[in-house]
Amino acid sequence: MRDHLFPHVHHGFRGQALPLVSFHFPPWQIARRCKPRGNVSFSGVVFEIMSALGRNLNFSYNVTIASSSSLKGQGADVNKKHAAELGEEFADISAISIPWASIAQSIEQKKVWLCIIVCVVTMGPLLMFFHLRSPYYDYHGKRGEGGLNSLHTCVWYMYGALLQQGGRHLPEADSGRILVGTWWLVVLVVVTTYCGNLVAFLTFPQYERAVASLDELLERPAGVSWGVLGGSDLADRLESSDDPRMQALFAGAEKHRDQGERLIRAVRLSRHVYLEWKINLVYLMKRQYVSTNSCDFVLAKEDFWEEKLAMAISANNPYLPIINEQIQRMHKVGLISKWLRQYLPAKDRCSAVTKQTAEVVTHVVNLDDLQGSFFLLALGVCGSLVVVAGELAMHRRRLAAERRLVRPYVP
Repeated sequence: MRDHLFPHVHHGFRGQALPLVSFHFPPWQIARRCKPRGNVSFSGVVFEIMSALGRNLNFSYNVTIASSSSLKGQGADVNKKHAAELGEEFADISAISIPWASIAQSIEQKKVWLCIIVCVVTMGPLLMFFHLRSPYYDYHGKRGEGGLNSLHTCVWYMYGALLQQGGRHLPEADSGRILVGTWWLVVLVVVTTYCGNLVAFLTFPQYERAVASLDELLERPAGVSWGVLGGSDLADRLESSDDPRMQALFAGAEKHRDQGERLIRAVRLSRHVYLEWKINLVYLMKRQYVSTNSCDFVLAKEDFWEEKLAMAISANNPYLPIINEQIQRMHKVGLISKWLRQYLPAKDRCSAVTKQTAEVVTHVVNLDDLQGSFFLLALGVCGSLVVVAGELAMHRRRLAAERRLVRPYVP
């Protein structure tokens, strides 16, 4: 009688301990057996999410290792067996991860040049519009012929600014100054970005990949083969895919029994390409670096499949919208990205080689890199419109006040 009418709104799950089923799949779920008692400790991105959910929704959880997996199991390969445990009554929440990888979508460099040309062509008429509409020059008696009153002069000034040369005429009104100042900031960003990219390209050495994309691999370069771990989740997906490229990839792939020394030696000699989820490849490269103290491997440029991560709960669970809302908040504030960086392998000198290969050699300046400068330019145009509107309003108000004045008659 003294509790809230809707207690879950105020108290969440009221401190209940919910069963959680999981397995070892770093960096998402990490299970470590502690000696000498043999207790198992859990960490990873999924457990960070569960801890945050527990604090926000007022519950705790008890972890159970899935009977179909082990502390050495890979999450993607035990999903099918693990999913059957969701039907058991004890599994209220089950942390199941499906491999995921973000696919970078880039825009061609030609579109950057096209946007710059469009800006140069449109900024000239805009500058002339602000110059002609501003009452500053009429008020001070500086309205004359030539200068920025000409469209040719305005376009030529914007083009000269892009080449960091400027021009003879400068606007004196605040609206024109805001527009020109913003354009110079955009020019500074564009020129600095391209100069920095060019210097980096000429400074760092070029590292050539034997195979950079899936299409190059399917063309069967001379002496290069590829393989996948037999019976793995990735192999099953390739086999059941409707994409002709994936079917051809599976048909020509060698089915490996394990990630043994024979496979590692073939990849190291640039004769073989190993297909695996990117997270697993990152850990494999880290182990090889620790073992040999050399950087012999590099990831391909293209990600041809997407890896996903999810937590499964019982069907028709009424708390699913609440959990999804909490996870979306974690995404927005960047907590999940922070936890992922925390549990990924520490960077080493091989990471620097991979970064130079991926960003210096293959990366070109695209619209994503320069979109901030175009947003800044749009902000400057909007600011100039506001200022010129204010100048016109003040000018009309001054003219209206002068008309209301009673002036003495002067013959």
